Amino acid sequence: MDENSEELIERIREKCRQQRWHGPDMRNPFRFIERVRQRRAREHEIYSSLPPGVSPPRTWSATYWYDRNRNLYEISEDTDLSHFPLQTDFEYAPATEDQLAATEEALGCVLPSLLRDVYSRLANGGFGPGYGLQGVSGGFTDFHLLNYETDQESSLDPWIYGDSYSDNIPDDVWPTSGLFPLCQWGCGIYSVLDCSSGRVFRAEGQEDAFLTTIDATSLYEWLDLWAKGVDLWSRMYPKTGAK
Repeated sequence: MDENSEELIERIREKCRQQRWHGPDMRNPFRFIERVRQRRAREHEIYSSLPPGVSPPRTWSATYWYDRNRNLYEISEDTDLSHFPLQTDFEYAPATEDQLAATEEALGCVLPSLLRDVYSRLANGGFGPGYGLQGVSGGFTDFHLLNYETDQESSLDPWIYGDSYSDNIPDDVWPTSGLFPLCQWGCGIYSVLDCSSGRVFRAEGQEDAFLTTIDATSLYEWLDLWAKGVDLWSRMYPKTGAK
């Protein structure tokens, strides 16, 4: 493992430790509380602008959070998370060489060394951006995420050397040409690694195809941004804000 990879992996480990959360960003209860506070602030702004005698609008419904065992918790802006079962360690053990090799065989290519290091030194998926990094064989699998172990007869070879694809990928086909699904963001949006070029792109389901856009020139850049605290969702969709 080169020096940059070693340093990045340690920063990822430290980020998870400091935020007291080793799970997916979209499941982080601290983010839930922040969203509740933002909604309450918007409500207060609406209430303060109402003329005398006008009833305030219906308040936002409660926010709920599930732990890793699917136990339900209600969250408000005053919730004390010290009593919550925070995910203070990685749920999945580091990937073994056999698990990495099995995924490479399914993809038909070698995984980038940085991705191998992340999975073999930290955990086999289930943490990080979006709803969690997709693990390799035997690791975390998001049931919303497309299965990369696709029949070769139903695959196609996309073009990924420009800012976006020159053609769209049908939504019922996942190319088996070395594309590794990193994570999903909900709403039919995925971050995907092209193992041949090293680029990370975004695949969005639109009608009967995936539209794609390059989000990072390398896996290192993508993970480095996340480790530095950049909200990748807001970076992809600056007009929508944090998700």
